[in-house]
Amino acid sequence: MTYLFYVNEVNNYGNIYYVLHVVPDLSPATVEEAIDLSIQKWKSIIYLTERGFNIQADGGYGTCALCDMFYHQMHTCEGCPISERVGKLYCEATPHVTWEEAVACDDKDGSYEAKQELAFLESLKGE
Repeated sequence: MTYLFYVNEVNNYGNIYYVLHVVPDLSPATVEEAIDLSIQKWKSIIYLTERGFNIQADGGYGTCALCDMFYHQMHTCEGCPISERVGKLYCEATPHVTWEEAVACDDKDGSYEAKQELAFLESLKGE
């Protein structure tokens, strides 16, 4: 299974930024596959950021394979390995929150925080 990620350029009064979107061909079949796809998403964000794309939005739950598996199908974060790890809903208390805060600042590109999110997701593998 693959997810196709693409970005839209947004011009907000002369400020150019990019929003990540995903076109899934199938929903993830297993939690491990959902984790792998989430890792792929953050690798894509890092790749684009390192090449000068100003990614201001990651698409949230609409581009997260774990959200596709848990939130979209069951309307809850119950059972999501992220929620189970941090003990909170909606990815609170994860590096994703610090990434959102970083890209909201004009002087940060969020690459450091994106790498933290990637490492966090990779730490979930095999649990």
